Amino acid sequence: MSNVKDMRIFAAEQIEVPDLFPGILKNFIKEVIRRQPQEQDQVSFSRQYFEDLLKERGYFDAPVREKVEFTTKEFYLSHQLKFKETYKMGETIGYGGLSTSRKCYHRLTGEVRAVKVTKKEDLEYGERQKLLEQIEILKELDHPSICRVIDIFEDKKKFYFVQEYLSGGGLFNSMITNVGFTENASAQILKQVLSAVAYLHSKKIAHRDIHPENILFESNDALNVKLLDFGNSRRMGENEAMHGVYGTAYYVAPEVLVGNYTEKCDLWSVGIILYMLLSGKPPFNGTSDVQILEEVRKGQYEITGGAWDQISDSAKDLVTKMLTSDP
Repeated sequence: MSNVKDMRIFAAEQIEVPDLFPGILKNFIKEVIRRQPQEQDQVSFSRQYFEDLLKERGYFDAPVREKVEFTTKEFYLSHQLKFKETYKMGETIGYGGLSTSRKCYHRLTGEVRAVKVTKKEDLEYGERQKLLEQIEILKELDHPSICRVIDIFEDKKKFYFVQEYLSGGGLFNSMITNVGFTENASAQILKQVLSAVAYLHSKKIAHRDIHPENILFESNDALNVKLLDFGNSRRMGENEAMHGVYGTAYYVAPEVLVGNYTEKCDLWSVGIILYMLLSGKPPFNGTSDVQILEEVRKGQYEITGGAWDQISDSAKDLVTKMLTSDP
């Protein structure tokens, strides 16, 4: 069973309680833990239970809330050492919507790694749940073309995702510099990305946000790439369709915009990347995301003239098959 500290952190965030009474929660959590059989794999309680106890004591009136269930796997962040005791923080290497990526150095081995830091105060309840789901996915991924997460730490204010440090930079920057890769280089990159996608789909996981900025080179002297950033990933049930609209304008599949799609939306995104590797430009363009998405809905693109005159028929055929909408 999870330790009391982790349980308290989770429960405290679920309860609407005035800041005047945070200490009250400690006794409530201990009471729940005492009532749970030690051999039970799942801890089950409700925010309503805690709020009723508070209400009985005259502290406040709270709305009825749904039951919350979670497995102890959600709280496997149980390092004996803290992040800063294990790693030395280095310079900033990137920014995300809710996180900052920095270099870090293992204090014992000196090995260089990357860490993505997310502040808890920036997370709404739904985003926190999404982050916990992402952790569950990251824990089980082991593939040579997927960036490996090495450690995950949690303290009172932040989550720390420690992963491989990929020094070669992003595929997006390389595409801007090269303005069209050779067909052979494109094939090498595509093979690795498709291998990673096939692995994810075999585990019933859809990435849902594959684009060149989420693909990094291991180093500057090779074409070895790795897929990362599983913030929008989703575990799927058998024959389950997904409905939320996720992705990046240039790379999102038409069926995603309709709001009814499967993991095959990832293949469309990879097809867009292949098109750009070969031609140096996107198949659908516009001056705004709205215009780009409208072109995506139309699904009309060209694979003739310019750079395409130097591309083999088999490569063109692959692009055509990958950029087939499945509304």
